[in-house]
Amino acid sequence: MIIETLKEKFKKITETPEKLKELVELFGNYNIETSTMGGSVFWNTLIESNGYKLQQNKITSLCRILDHNNHRKAWGTVSNLEIVINKIIPNIDLSDLMFKTEELLIKLADFKTKGLITEEEYADKKKEILSKI
Repeated sequence: MIIETLKEKFKKITETPEKLKELVELFGNYNIETSTMGGSVFWNTLIESNGYKLQQNKITSLCRILDHNNHRKAWGTVSNLEIVINKIIPNIDLSDLMFKTEELLIKLADFKTKGLITEEEYADKKKEILSKI
């Protein structure tokens, strides 16, 4: 079964057309796009996001990506999927992310203190930065 972090990364990838295109190109090396019946018998849908499904075969454990018309866009092994997804969205060191976030918030507060941004702009940007962690 696919680990939860890959599901979350798949969701993020489907939100960006360029990243989705990259996923299909890298993961679907030997794919012949073909129509499917959606996989209700032999496939588990692991996640459905923005019209795309990530499925895993109940017997072989192979994975595939279907579009909103149930056309197979890519398929391969779980390990290959993991490699490709982690190449597109690398794992982030949480301590590094927290340090960078703190630096951004300090700079943002400095901008507000110097009058370079308004209180409202400060609050909006702070909210945006914090929503990413």
